[in-house]
Amino acid sequence: MLNDVLAIGRLDAGRIEFQPRPLDLRSLCEHLIEEWAATNEGPQRIKLVCDDPQVPIQGDAKLLRHLLSNLIANGLKYSPADGSVTVVLTQAPGKATIAVQDRGIGIAEADRVRLFEPFFRGQNVGNVVGSGLGLAIVKRYADLHGARLSCESRLEEGSTFLVEFPAPTMAAELTALPQPPTP
Repeated sequence: MLNDVLAIGRLDAGRIEFQPRPLDLRSLCEHLIEEWAATNEGPQRIKLVCDDPQVPIQGDAKLLRHLLSNLIANGLKYSPADGSVTVVLTQAPGKATIAVQDRGIGIAEADRVRLFEPFFRGQNVGNVVGSGLGLAIVKRYADLHGARLSCESRLEEGSTFLVEFPAPTMAAELTALPQPPTP
């Protein structure tokens, strides 16, 4: 929680380092899921679906790792113990999209209006521990990337968080994308 409070403080003060560069979103997701599986939940709980060999975007790998980690952690946290999270990457002309899907408790429509506000938590979270800062940080990191963040959800059926990034437009950015740094 302390890291989240510090991150919000740095964002509010305009003191967050944002260093975008061309990167392959698929590779970043693969590495993150491998690390997550090795240290947290096991490989069977997180699935990556992507038909493209590369999904190029302009982004800050460190901030994107935090964004994705938060969405995956929330998906697992609010799902049944045997539940899973699916990360779907797609690209279309002018954009690349990450969809993080779970089959958890879902989010009430009335709560979705305030979902990305600091310290807001849905009325149905029960005893699940959380600070209400994670999605606020995700929203701000998405904004830094010029990405659109949205949520589709149904109570007791799950949620899908969509992050739509503008795709790189220069052909040079699409070739020989570097691998994301490991933490």
